[in-house]
Amino acid sequence: MTDRLAELAERTEAAAKAANLLCDPRPELASRNFRGGAGEEALQGAHLPLHIRALFIGRYPVLLGLLPDAPDVALVREAVRRYRNQGVVARSYLPTEQALDLQLWLQGPPGSDVDAEWRALALAVERDDRVARKLVWLPPAALEERDAAFTAFIGRSFLARPWKALPPQPAGQLDRLSAVVAVATDLNITPEVLDVWLKLAADDDYEDGPPLVDALIEAWPELEP
Repeated sequence: MTDRLAELAERTEAAAKAANLLCDPRPELASRNFRGGAGEEALQGAHLPLHIRALFIGRYPVLLGLLPDAPDVALVREAVRRYRNQGVVARSYLPTEQALDLQLWLQGPPGSDVDAEWRALALAVERDDRVARKLVWLPPAALEERDAAFTAFIGRSFLARPWKALPPQPAGQLDRLSAVVAVATDLNITPEVLDVWLKLAADDDYEDGPPLVDALIEAWPELEP
């Protein structure tokens, strides 16, 4: 179990580094001692998870934990209840603005990615937004497949950087768009009309010819009879 948690922590730290974010351990968030307030007796000992790690990634506090080895609904619910309690403990050490950003990342057993029961349970866990936002990683059994699987998992988190994968926009296309906007401005064509024209030009339902011309004219109220 601890090996699985170490793997999750190492992958998370590597992902944070790739995003140029500081990743610092915060052991107090994984403490077994609730800091003040009523109900402290319910947040100690048997009510907390055995395996837990806590990090600060940028401004986000993140708790890392493990789900049971079997897709048993009762066992998973109990595990999530304990981690949710740990989230309450963690929040007792955080100011309000940081407590609102608390995340709980849970890892399933190897091979759970292809198990229908595990996928259903993971969705149920993630829908539970009490105390902290929850994300579940279901890793493949094969080690060589886990890098890609974890990358997909990170793509659902605040560490995602989708703009890095966007293809560069050719300067020529941007120049042509700038020229169109400039001409429209000179002719007193409103931005609303220009927006409609650009959508019509990109619409596959219109072919070059009279139908497209008629649609362009209808979009310019000043030319209507």
